[in-house]
Amino acid sequence: MNRPLFYTISLIFLSISNLCAQHVLWGVGSGDSSSIRYAEFRDSIHQATSLYGTSDTAWTAVSISQDTGKITPGNAYWIRTTGASRGAYTSNRVLGQLDLSLVHSQHNGVALFDSDFMDNGGVSGDSAIGTGLVPAKQVGALISPRINLNGYRDSALVVKFNTSIRNFDTNCKISFSIDNGQTYSDVALATELPVMTNYSAETRISIPFHQILNGVPTNSLGACRLKFTFDGGYYYWMIDDISIEIAPKYDFAIVGNHSRDKWMNEPFVRYAKIGNLLYIPFYCTTITNNKEWFWGVGITNKGSEAIIPSQLAPKLRISVDYYRYGYQPRWFRDVYTDTIIVSDTLLSSQGNELYLTKDFRDLDTFINDDRGKYRVRYWVEHQGTDGDYQNDTFSYDLFQGGWNNNTIFSKGRLNQNGDPFASGTLYDLPTKRENL
Repeated sequence: MNRPLFYTISLIFLSISNLCAQHVLWGVGSGDSSSIRYAEFRDSIHQATSLYGTSDTAWTAVSISQDTGKITPGNAYWIRTTGASRGAYTSNRVLGQLDLSLVHSQHNGVALFDSDFMDNGGVSGDSAIGTGLVPAKQVGALISPRINLNGYRDSALVVKFNTSIRNFDTNCKISFSIDNGQTYSDVALATELPVMTNYSAETRISIPFHQILNGVPTNSLGACRLKFTFDGGYYYWMIDDISIEIAPKYDFAIVGNHSRDKWMNEPFVRYAKIGNLLYIPFYCTTITNNKEWFWGVGITNKGSEAIIPSQLAPKLRISVDYYRYGYQPRWFRDVYTDTIIVSDTLLSSQGNELYLTKDFRDLDTFINDDRGKYRVRYWVEHQGTDGDYQNDTFSYDLFQGGWNNNTIFSKGRLNQNGDPFASGTLYDLPTKRENL
């Protein structure tokens, strides 16, 4: 695999190529019109108060509890909508606001668990909390119609879907059943999409079920089901355009690389580091201390087979471009580049991440420049055929300005005086917004 291209046309071409190359068994991209209709939520959702009251030919919303378990089963239902969340704090939130590649996703329907609206009825303020018809915390499940996967015994599967979520206190999960919903195998949404409190995320994600079909009896897969469970309070979870596919052999990826939005609501940026400083100007840095100045990112293999270094030569690369403001503004490309050779085997499936860092060779790239913007790009590569090229890269911008005559960095934009809005010195996003 060559160094990835960063142009829209190239990404679209790669996306189409990947879709054609992978075998879609059910849902969007499968060629099966009935499963596509289900996967796009074109039709109404059946409601039930028991996990055993599910429909074989429609999605079923099952209310499990509300008001932190005080009321069961309650009315905590997923709904189908072509509109948006109606909650006081997430009103008008639709799929495609954060990730423009998903902007057409919900035109013919999406599934929505609108916890915000259920709890407050769309009225803001502390006095309205808990006054809605379905107070938080709520638990609600959304269960698919029967899915026939006969003929695919021992296949490694991956479930993909478009999703938008704003999290406050939730424990969402995706589940797969091969016995008509009698038992399920669960994957926590946070494993693939870790969203911090009061943050939003929007993307198309892949959930691995690589072992789910292993060793099952022949022709026993005619009653499979998917289940999406919202468990918690605030704000909402939206899903659409589901597909069940044969998992790629290799899928070398940067941990949590999904959203194309790189501003402060990006939930994954804590995995990518340039330095480890807060509130410290450049003149205090010590280049020999890698606790102060290094680069690094988390990597993983989402494929069904291990990436073995001696066979596939995996690498992590970085490139930094600089855009100078002011007099004769211009881009300077590749002002800093480097490579980390991956020496550890990357086992298959998510949850087997490696976090790699490397010292910077020098600080000249950053100290000698004027006020401006740095574009940092990470990407991974290997010598095999990769299952998804779009999760191989990660980029973000750093803004350099002056503060008390010191050169500082911030992920926040610069104000009219050339100083960052946020006071964090170098880019290392902690859990608290005020430390940006």
